[in-house]
Amino acid sequence: MKRLSFVLILALALVALPSTAEAQFRIGARGKILLPTGSFDDVAKTGWGLAATGDFTIIPLVKLRGEVGYNKFDGEDVSGGATIDDWNIWSFLIGARLQLPIIYFSLDGGYYTELDEFSLLPGLGFRFLFLDVGGRYKWTGENWFEIFGGVSF
Repeated sequence: MKRLSFVLILALALVALPSTAEAQFRIGARGKILLPTGSFDDVAKTGWGLAATGDFTIIPLVKLRGEVGYNKFDGEDVSGGATIDDWNIWSFLIGARLQLPIIYFSLDGGYYTELDEFSLLPGLGFRFLFLDVGGRYKWTGENWFEIFGGVSF
C-alpha cells in the first residue's frame, strides 16, 4: 500500500510540473470574440476585443496575471427603428491562474470603463508553447462570454 501511495504521489507531481522550463515573466497579446448574455444581449450585438497581457510566475503552478483590453460591441436595433449606441469599453484586469502542463483555470477581477463596474471572470484555457486559447465569463454586472486566442513570450 505504501508503494502504491508513493507511485501515485510521484505521478501527480510529474503531471503538475511543467514539461519545459518557463520564463518567470511573459507578455502577450490576444484577440477576443465577445458574446453578450442575459439583459446585455438585448442592447448589444456580438462584439470583439484586443488585449495586452502579462503573467508573472509565483511558483510553477501559480501565476499572477494582468490585462489591459479594448472591447467593442455594436448597439442593438430596438423597436421603432431606433438603435442603441455602440459600446466602446476599456478593461483593466488582474487575477491568478492555476497552470497545469497544458490546461489552466483562472479567476480575474476587472474594471470596465464605460460600464463603470467591477466584475469577476472565471475562465478555462489551454497554453501550449507560446499559444494561448480559452474562454471566460464576465460574471457580474453586464454579462458576456468571451472566447480568446493569442500568443505570449
